Amino acid sequence: MSLPHQVRTAIIGMPPERARQLHAYLGRWMLPVLTRQDPREALPMILAARPQAVVVYVGEHRTVATQFARRVRAEVPDASLIMVTDFEDLALTREAVRLGAHALAVLGTDDVELAQVFARLAEERFEPTNAGMVVTLLGAKGGVGTTSLAINLAGCLAQNSAALVALVDLAPCVGEVGVYLDMDTPFSPGELLEDAHLFDQEFIQTRIPRHPWGFHVIAQPLTTKEPEALGPDTVLQAATLLQRTFTHLVIDAGSGINPLSLTAASFADQCILLTVPELPALVAARRRLDLLGRLGLDPQKLAVVLNRFAGTGEFDVNRVQALLQRPLSAVLSEDSRLMNTALHSGRLLLEVGPRARLAQEILALGARLGGNAEIGAPQPKRKKLFGLF
Repeated sequence: MSLPHQVRTAIIGMPPERARQLHAYLGRWMLPVLTRQDPREALPMILAARPQAVVVYVGEHRTVATQFARRVRAEVPDASLIMVTDFEDLALTREAVRLGAHALAVLGTDDVELAQVFARLAEERFEPTNAGMVVTLLGAKGGVGTTSLAINLAGCLAQNSAALVALVDLAPCVGEVGVYLDMDTPFSPGELLEDAHLFDQEFIQTRIPRHPWGFHVIAQPLTTKEPEALGPDTVLQAATLLQRTFTHLVIDAGSGINPLSLTAASFADQCILLTVPELPALVAARRRLDLLGRLGLDPQKLAVVLNRFAGTGEFDVNRVQALLQRPLSAVLSEDSRLMNTALHSGRLLLEVGPRARLAQEILALGARLGGNAEIGAPQPKRKKLFGLF
């Protein structure tokens, strides 16, 4: 499943509510990178944002809007200029033609034509970008430690000073991520899209909560509310939006097999299937592997991780691999005392036990994702975290 092509767009001169409505209508093709109501302060920001299209709203202050449109054409010639208004005006039409505007649309009348313009731009102007890497964690069943691993993996990735990491919780109600971290998480994936027209670096720094270890958290609020009607399209749009800003998305897809978790697995650059050395969990993992294979998931993008391995018991590494008919990408040790201390205190494993074997194994997991190292093979000293990422 591929992400939809979207046009990086600056929306200038439009009241916030109108901008929200415009994005809701054109969100399939439009990715707002800048929204400013006052054109007089917008040009330097446009130059920094480098949009592929600039939408200029011509309302009450027509002269200001048209003068700004002229400056856009002069100083951002590669961007498609799209002028929108609430009324038909022959003089404005002539001005748009003189400026070489890509389109002039009357809102409420030319909406279909405006959507067609953006659909064409999405095909014509789309250029591959260095989108952030998506790592999706999927549990073989409930209780195998999917959320704990997602939290700690996000913390490990965020230690790279060049990384900007977002941890995304797909739980439909009150998610565990915010509870585990004891953080107020006001934006879920769906609510994030409601403010997508405002999404920029300032929005990230001021509105999306940041854990002390450096990663941002997007999860259901801790306050009781109606369950959110998340759908695959919402998840795809949220991931597309976040990939433009964050270098890494760590998605906790839970253990359920549903459209949300399968969508998150399908567009991931790396999908981690987590299981434990117990027969029910291993059988469930095998079934999920078969299902993901039938759905066409690239085997090279799937990492199977065995959690809570104590080295004793009925299932050793070789037997687990034989049962799953697939090699393990990593084995994480059983350390219930360390994990309980971390969870009960709302801290990461690297905080409560940085030298512990389990913490070091999670660090190594990040470095080995996508690699060919065998289980148990000695790892070279890493000069920086997650070179493979």
